[in-house]
Amino acid sequence: MSDELDIETFDVLDAVKNVTYPEDDCKLYMDQGAAARLIEAQSIINSTLDNDVAADLEKEAQKAYQELQATSLTFHLRGLSRGLITAVNKRVEAKYDKEDWERYTNAETVAQSIMYVKSGDGKVDKRNWTAEDVERLADKLTTAQWTKILQKCSELTFSNIRDEDLRTDPDFS
Repeated sequence: MSDELDIETFDVLDAVKNVTYPEDDCKLYMDQGAAARLIEAQSIINSTLDNDVAADLEKEAQKAYQELQATSLTFHLRGLSRGLITAVNKRVEAKYDKEDWERYTNAETVAQSIMYVKSGDGKVDKRNWTAEDVERLADKLTTAQWTKILQKCSELTFSNIRDEDLRTDPDFS
């Protein structure tokens, strides 16, 4: 009985307050014209046997690549907890008509996932994103760009490392 009195206790609910979620970047390029020129130049470079043509196109490709990098936006995203996803769903269901639920659930989820955005020239936007901000962003992006953000947010939230994937103790013994 005395052994039980010597057991140190803890509060599991306090312990889970420090759960972390995966984070990753999602890089988008705003200059779609430069992207198309780069892809076209690379395709011709890879298929031509003429070294002079390849050299000229290499310069064009490098210029397009630099233009593309200058207009890049890197979204630093994080996965979300089950509780936060539930809160987002409840907020959307209470605020919007049923036909708008998916749209606004996506916007709210992405808003909660964005930690910051870094521009191609190194500037950082650390705003506290709202669903309205995300809606304005989504309206300006291509479908492929918006889908890329949604997929990355989903990957970080729903494809977290599962406990059963950890086949060893953290000390790797």
